[in-house]
Amino acid sequence: MGLDVGSCFQKLYTAIQDLVNIERSLLKSLSPISDAKIRSVLSKNFHFILEEKIQTMLQNLETESLPKIKAIKEEAEMRFRGENQSLIMWLWELDDVICEAEDVLDEYKYKHLEQQVQRKQHAFVRSFYSYTSHVHYVSRVEAILKRLDQFSSRVDDFIKLIRSDYIDGNKGTAHTHACAGVVTTSWLYEQVFGRDEEIKHVIKLLLCNDDQSYQILPIIGVGGVGKTVLAKSVYNHPEIERHFDQRIWVYVPEDFDEVNITTSMVELASNGTCPDTKNLDELQKLLKDHVRDKRVLLVLDDVWYDEKSTELANKVRWMRLLAPLEYCHPGSMILVTSRMKLVAKIFANSIEPVVLKGLEEDDCFALFNRYLEKRVKIVALADPETPDEHLLEKGKKIVALADPQTSDKHLLEKGKKIVALADPQTPDEHLLEMGKKIVAEIIVARFSGLPLAVMVVAGMLRQMFDAEEWKYILRSDNAFQDVIKILMVSYQRLPQHLQRYVAHHSIFPKGMALSREYLIHSWIGDGLIIDLAEENNGLTVEDIASAYLNELVSRSFFQCRDDGLFVLDGLMHDVADFVTNDVCTRIEHDTRREIPPTIKHLRIDMERLAEYKKKICKLKNLRTLVFTCKSSGIEVPIDNELLGKTLKKAKRLRVLRLASCHIDQLPEWLGDLHHLRLLDLSDLQVKRLPRSVCRLYHLLYLDLMNFKADNMPGSLSKLINLRRIISDAATLDRFGKIGELTALQQLPLFSIKKKEGHKIGELKKLNKLRGELRISNLQNVSRSKELAGAKLKKKTCLHKLYLEWNNNGGASASETMEKVLDELQPPHQINDLEIVGYTGKRPPIWMQISVQHSLPCLKVLILNQWLGTLPLLDQWVPQLHQLELRKCSKLRCLPPLPLNLEKLLLSGCYLLAIITEADLVKGYAQEMKAGYDSRSVAVIEEEVRIQESLKKNNRAMAKLELQIQSLEASGYDLKPSAVGYDLEPSASSYDIEPSSSRLASLQSWGLSRKHDAIREKLTTKMQSIDRNVQPLPSSLTQLHLSNCFVDDSELLNCISKLTLLTHLVLAGCYCITSLPSEEVLSKLTLLQELRIEDCVLLTSLGGLGEHPSLRVLNIWSCPNLLALILSEGSSSALLPESLTDLAITDCELMTNELVSRCLRGLTRLKHLSLQQLKHITSFPSDDELSHLTSIESLTLKDCEKLVSMGGLHMLSSLSSLHVQGCLGLLESGTGDGPLSDSVPNITVDNISLMQALLSRKGLSSLQVLSIIGQDVPFTPEQEECLKHLTSLQTLSFKNCKSLSSLPSNLECLTSLKRLYIENCPQMNSITTLPTSFQIILDGSKAGS
Repeated sequence: MGLDVGSCFQKLYTAIQDLVNIERSLLKSLSPISDAKIRSVLSKNFHFILEEKIQTMLQNLETESLPKIKAIKEEAEMRFRGENQSLIMWLWELDDVICEAEDVLDEYKYKHLEQQVQRKQHAFVRSFYSYTSHVHYVSRVEAILKRLDQFSSRVDDFIKLIRSDYIDGNKGTAHTHACAGVVTTSWLYEQVFGRDEEIKHVIKLLLCNDDQSYQILPIIGVGGVGKTVLAKSVYNHPEIERHFDQRIWVYVPEDFDEVNITTSMVELASNGTCPDTKNLDELQKLLKDHVRDKRVLLVLDDVWYDEKSTELANKVRWMRLLAPLEYCHPGSMILVTSRMKLVAKIFANSIEPVVLKGLEEDDCFALFNRYLEKRVKIVALADPETPDEHLLEKGKKIVALADPQTSDKHLLEKGKKIVALADPQTPDEHLLEMGKKIVAEIIVARFSGLPLAVMVVAGMLRQMFDAEEWKYILRSDNAFQDVIKILMVSYQRLPQHLQRYVAHHSIFPKGMALSREYLIHSWIGDGLIIDLAEENNGLTVEDIASAYLNELVSRSFFQCRDDGLFVLDGLMHDVADFVTNDVCTRIEHDTRREIPPTIKHLRIDMERLAEYKKKICKLKNLRTLVFTCKSSGIEVPIDNELLGKTLKKAKRLRVLRLASCHIDQLPEWLGDLHHLRLLDLSDLQVKRLPRSVCRLYHLLYLDLMNFKADNMPGSLSKLINLRRIISDAATLDRFGKIGELTALQQLPLFSIKKKEGHKIGELKKLNKLRGELRISNLQNVSRSKELAGAKLKKKTCLHKLYLEWNNNGGASASETMEKVLDELQPPHQINDLEIVGYTGKRPPIWMQISVQHSLPCLKVLILNQWLGTLPLLDQWVPQLHQLELRKCSKLRCLPPLPLNLEKLLLSGCYLLAIITEADLVKGYAQEMKAGYDSRSVAVIEEEVRIQESLKKNNRAMAKLELQIQSLEASGYDLKPSAVGYDLEPSASSYDIEPSSSRLASLQSWGLSRKHDAIREKLTTKMQSIDRNVQPLPSSLTQLHLSNCFVDDSELLNCISKLTLLTHLVLAGCYCITSLPSEEVLSKLTLLQELRIEDCVLLTSLGGLGEHPSLRVLNIWSCPNLLALILSEGSSSALLPESLTDLAITDCELMTNELVSRCLRGLTRLKHLSLQQLKHITSFPSDDELSHLTSIESLTLKDCEKLVSMGGLHMLSSLSSLHVQGCLGLLESGTGDGPLSDSVPNITVDNISLMQALLSRKGLSSLQVLSIIGQDVPFTPEQEECLKHLTSLQTLSFKNCKSLSSLPSNLECLTSLKRLYIENCPQMNSITTLPTSFQIILDGSKAGS
């Protein structure tokens, strides 16, 4: 293989020399010829011949020779065990040659890209020949050739080294593999620590299957975390033994064998009787007979995913193996232990897996002591009554060593130490403390509480009896390497292409969370995925990388957090560090490490740059350079000249990240980094972005998010390989001629201007755009010729499209808009479409009912400020799932909606009325005339009561007046339409006070709005009433009504038939006075969440109190709510008992009594928030809170008159308490019932509140404290309070914008491990920290 590479370079070098010599000879012979044109023609021909020859040779090198030599290297690394120094040197040398060859190929491509740019700009195109003839380039090729020749001549020796190392490595690691894949049994001989909750949870899951023949419960976790021990504990639990008729334990070997596994199952099911047969069919029949109609528990321990087979093949073989269990009695279960979540997918009937984590520190220490006890017990065995004669003799022998007559002083001291340790009355305090430190710093901090690490470390310490020996273990990596070698099994079983992505993660700090995009760009930038992947079924290289990330998640290497960020498992990060220790390193602000000359990937804190600059400049194969700034919140300016000199030497970089570094100037020679694929300049503030950046022709990703610069290049058009600009709209808007970036895949926003380089025609060639495209300022498009160039239909990879006009230019502009939108037809496959500011009178042509123009994939449609007629949505997009109509100020009634619509949002549609077929059938005049005249006496009396309540509620009337003024300012005439009917309520109906006249006007306008909608429907050209009116589709699961003037009857029309509704939002519905009755709400059995905001007239919750399934209720700014309840004198519960989350904010009439009424009967409530309730003075009493035993979190915010915490101590499950803006508590001293039980997490805005909330015992048990918004310095009393927080582990300061220093006595917090400082700009002093302290973070600047 190596000979091919050498031969390739030999031919290349010979070709260069021959062609150069021929050209020079011919040109010399032509020197007498005066015609320079002849000389020029001949020279160009030779240039062409030479370039073609070079291109062919380098192409063969890239596609054939180089991949082969890389394969040799990868195979060697896979087999290599890390002991053979000769092989290490070979691998380094080989890697060096590969890097050099890659760079030469890359430079050749760079020159071709440079030529493309020059041709596009009609500039002088320099011949590539003039470059290749340069002595430097030729000499580099010659040097590579010689090195490859040397390697090729010794390739046989290299292969022998690989083979011998592999054989020796296997011998040396036999124990490691045995530990990793030892055959297990169901016998539980270990004592189990720290798994009580997990055992209960698994048992509960195993006992809850009553329907299916069997279900599968996977237990997932890294190697050594205790999956098998947990499974044994459950398997042998008395409750499990009673529940299952048959229990079967099977260890699944790595070499999966269906016959052997089935044989094991038959043997256990038949109490050891199994015929000697290898016939799977016969064995499965026997197994079926033994388990038929029995409730069976089958444990499959240590199941692996066969990486050599497809997912379908894995599924099929397990389906075939487990087929006999279909005959089990319903309620049977299969418990599977595995290291990867992917295994759960290959089993049918699999339920959500149990993911096992490491042990807590106390449990680790208990397990640690348990392993160490074995050496102490040897002494105890000296008791003659022990039954184990062998151990008895060993014990006697060790005890005898304490005899001073012995000549072996070393054994004598060891014997004495063992005897001393055996005596519980004389413990070795020094060793005890050292043991705790080892558990905390090695097992918990480094190995995340892995029980395997406890076993390994304790095993090493068992033979050590001196504190200095224990200290050595604490400092050394011996224990680390032993654990890593066992964990390596999971890594080594990964497909080889996935191993490199795990290894690459060692460039990031342990536990760092990163976005999918960040990871993918890093992988591609570093060359882990080659561009040829784009030829794979039309998938881009980003698609391939994303799929690989998904595979790593399914294999439990990466975890995807709830916020969408990805974290590499901590133990797998240790593995990554282990396998890349010679090519990747991290130098943080507080660590010191050597930089080996083989380093290719470096992450370094800017403050350490001066210290390591010389070594960095010598790294000739450096590919990744990530600069960081320590997150202490104190900015230290960076030496710009030092940074420039460092980068000038690092010319082989592929990835450069300078995000958030405190630099004010970027070096001009940034553009000389010709190999660069990724440049991260996010969160920088510099004087200018160098123009030389435009020479980075290989650049794929440019991150300019939050980048600030006084001067920027006018265009990035030369970056013809650029695939993604990560930037905010303002920065992106400074660049013109985006259309030249034809490789661009993502464009956050394209803002149209009337000047060249910013017109819509720039989109013409950007047909590789993917994901989302936002086009704004469409009012700047004036000619249809410009529109034709946009060609949105050809951008077939787009899934979201946003079109926006920013102003309305009158009737002529409306006609222009219609023509513009006609031309902006989205691509066929679009999923989401949003149109903002369209004032045309008609929908665009492509919204007409036509197969040719339909959008069959459209799921989400958002029309914002749409003033024209809506299309017939039920026919144009019948598959639509989500419809949002925002600020459609001329919309009076809805068109027929798609029958499968799931989410409907109506916001700011002030004229919209929800009318039914009954409204039309009754007739326009009759319905509207009867609207006021035919009301019942009860309805009139209710309105009078509401009017009376409003007179007393200044806040409600003020909010109402603001809304009326807002409507009038928007051009709405609140007088009813002049249609010949007196829609104003007459004085005879009820007497309107002057203060309520505005309310009457609003109600009258609301009725006229409905009248106009009915008239519009009846005068439409369509003949059938059924055709004209369609109620909301019964398929709706979410309904949002915001700033719409629907009244009580319209609300009833909206929701009465929505039996699938799960979420309902009513916000700014100023005409609703009451929620529907119990009869109506009881039909909404699936309703889970109700949010009511800013409903000024809402007075009653209707039948909500009896709703059977509501879980979440959020009431905000409803100033008149429950006004009529106060006069009724009823004591019944107001809210449904099913609630788990309740938030009441800014409700004017809320008093102590009403809060207690609202909490009555809420036995399932877990989260309670009371904010801006200005009239409550006390939290409910003991009796009123005694039933709230499920509350886990409580928030009390801006309740200014609150002076007593009442029966707060009755909340026995409380784990999180947030108190802020409650000044009355500070003034009143302590509350009535300070918390003495443990509340581990508390947030306050003043430390003085701590003593008002917690007793001395409560303070001592607090673990997490957050201080938000305290701006005044800490007083001596507050610092005294800190002394009682003896268990505090995490302390946070957030949004303390005027606070200049932390408390001066933080060292008294002896258990503190984490300190977070977020958005505290004046903080400039950090006092002495406790010795337990581990991390300090500025949350406003912390990682991704």
